[in-house]
Amino acid sequence: MVKKLRYIGFWIDPDDPETQHLPDPRQFIDTGWNLRERDQVIRYVRQGEEEDACLGYSWCRFECGIPNEQMGNRDLTDGDYVWPEGYVHYIEKHNVKPPEEFIEHVRRKLAEQESKNT
Repeated sequence: MVKKLRYIGFWIDPDDPETQHLPDPRQFIDTGWNLRERDQVIRYVRQGEEEDACLGYSWCRFECGIPNEQMGNRDLTDGDYVWPEGYVHYIEKHNVKPPEEFIEHVRRKLAEQESKNT
């Protein structure tokens, strides 16, 4: 049986009709998010392994001025979830909080990693 990956951090592009079903990252801003938890999620998201590479670079939906090259052109995975390489930018710079389901997943995975290291 093939494991179904869950996608997170893929956003609407107002100029692309194929993305109209995707959310706007502005819906997920949480400036009160616990900083320790946020930092754990940032570290975890940065650990992702390459799932796929795209032909072009992404761009920040907040249009903050970050170069597209820094947003990346790859999709990363942990084997359960897939997210764009630039997802960490949204979390770190724009206080975009992932869904609680993903945060719980990160907690479990980090706990598993910790127990293997002890």
